[in-house]
Amino acid sequence: MPEDLKAENVKLDVITLFSDHSKQYDYPLRSPPSTNIHPNARWRQNGITVAGGNRQGNGINQLSNPSGLYVDDDHTVYVADESNHRIVEWKWGATSGQVVAGGNGHGNGTH
Repeated sequence: MPEDLKAENVKLDVITLFSDHSKQYDYPLRSPPSTNIHPNARWRQNGITVAGGNRQGNGINQLSNPSGLYVDDDHTVYVADESNHRIVEWKWGATSGQVVAGGNGHGNGTH
C-alpha cells in the first residue's frame, strides 16, 4: 500500500478510477497531490460502487479509459470517460449515473 494511503496518515492522494481483475489505474487527485483532510474526519463505513467492477464498456455502470474526476460542493461526482467520449455524473447517494455531456461518439459537435 502506498505510504499516502495508510489510515494513520488521514490523507488521500490517489484514487482508483478503473479496476478489473487484470489491471488497475491509480491517478493523483491533484498534481502535485495535496488533498487536505481534517484529522478527525469520519468516513462512511460501507461505500457504494457506482461504476466499475463490470468490466470496461459503454454501459452507464461501466467506464472505458476514465481520465478525469471532479467532485463538486454538493458531493456530485463527475467522471471524464475518455474512450466513450462522455462525462458521466453521479449525484450524492445515487446508485446510477447519467450522461451529462457527449456519449454520441467522437466529434466536436454540441451533442
